[in-house]
Amino acid sequence: MNRSFFRNSLSRSREFPLVNVWKDGNSATFTTEIPGLDKADIEITVVGRNITLKGSRTPEELSEGESYHRKERWYGKFSRTIEMPFVID
Repeated sequence: MNRSFFRNSLSRSREFPLVNVWKDGNSATFTTEIPGLDKADIEITVVGRNITLKGSRTPEELSEGESYHRKERWYGKFSRTIEMPFVID
């Protein structure tokens, strides 16, 4: 089978955005990278044990006569909720 078939299938099934969370004593740190967005473009909601990230990415506008040779980045609305092992205050 074509290797790119499996790579594309796996990448579509992954949660977006990817996050890292670590705890140190009474605090936790939550990080993510969302290319193409500023912090102000991401809605972060905290309720109980859940942190929800929401936003939308739009593709770059091409000039007249330009076309994509390869377009791998995903665009559109996203929402991801992460349940923490503790209540967030």
